[in-house]
Amino acid sequence: SDIFAHVLPRERGTRLALVEIAQIEGRHADAMVHIEQLMEIDPTDPVVLLSFTELALDNAEDCALMDRVVRTTVHVENETPVDTAILLYRARALAAMDMPAAAVDVLTVANRRRKDRPQDLLLQIRYDRAMLYQQLGRRAQAKQEFDRIYAVDPDFEEVASVKVV
Repeated sequence: SDIFAHVLPRERGTRLALVEIAQIEGRHADAMVHIEQLMEIDPTDPVVLLSFTELALDNAEDCALMDRVVRTTVHVENETPVDTAILLYRARALAAMDMPAAAVDVLTVANRRRKDRPQDLLLQIRYDRAMLYQQLGRRAQAKQEFDRIYAVDPDFEEVASVKVV
């Protein structure tokens, strides 16, 4: 999902750019160093928090890191498109910690606001929720989500092959 943020040539903007470059080049540890420094400066900055959560989810098997994602995003409400993306990653962290029902709740909150949200982000939220519904054995709800995704974008995440539950 593409969320764009305006950054200025100050420490925050420079470090965010360095994070993106390191990510593109596959240098996860370097990206994490820059994010950690930004998190120390302001852990509530939504763009920094989004970058941190996205980067952290590259190591979803790290339970301590997933716990940190959940703790640092506990205050996020679905006010902006950046918040919506953060909530997607919060839900993924909860799912990685084997809390699928809690993850579904977060995705439901993330899906409530659609105005000004990127279509791909909204589809991804629905897709993740559908997969969690399947995991929870809630097949009718999963099928309903897959059908809705298919109606909007039949090529999204191979939903055409998954939708027949």
